[in-house]
Amino acid sequence: GFKDVFKRSKEWKLVKDEKNTGDERILERMTFHHATKDAVLVAEAWRGSKLADSLRAAETAAVSGQQDLVAFIGHNVLMDGAIDPPAGQAKSGTGTMVLCCKSGSYFMARHTALGLKPALYTTDFMYPGSFILRDALEPWLDGKGAEAIRGAAGAAYAKNQKIKVAAGTGVFVKLGS
Repeated sequence: GFKDVFKRSKEWKLVKDEKNTGDERILERMTFHHATKDAVLVAEAWRGSKLADSLRAAETAAVSGQQDLVAFIGHNVLMDGAIDPPAGQAKSGTGTMVLCCKSGSYFMARHTALGLKPALYTTDFMYPGSFILRDALEPWLDGKGAEAIRGAAGAAYAKNQKIKVAAGTGVFVKLGS
């Protein structure tokens, strides 16, 4: 649903949709531009049997320092077994969002040790819909703190799951201000 969620968004415009990425593991690569901010979002849909490769690629991209933010959305592949983190340390404080079940307990220490800057992680089993990223990106792009990002994600999750905002917000790790 990533493409549909972002295509329906007033904030994001699809500018490129690649079905032939040159990598058989990647089913589709989409590039979106933000309507009012200087932001580009590149999203890749990976073959389900290659989730470990997807995580490796996301973490390698984050450590490279070439992006301001890297998000991983989907199944928590670390629940299936250990995957070595990329070698080295982040060249900059790249932000990270990991939207999958219990990402805080599986990814936060790992990403902090890599020199990455956690922006949004989860506390519990959850549905990792791309609508969460869409809404969390706005306060992140505005330079707001972790609680504003968590609040936006929690409100989006609550609306989707038809639960109270406090319950939706509780799905996300409290990172501080």
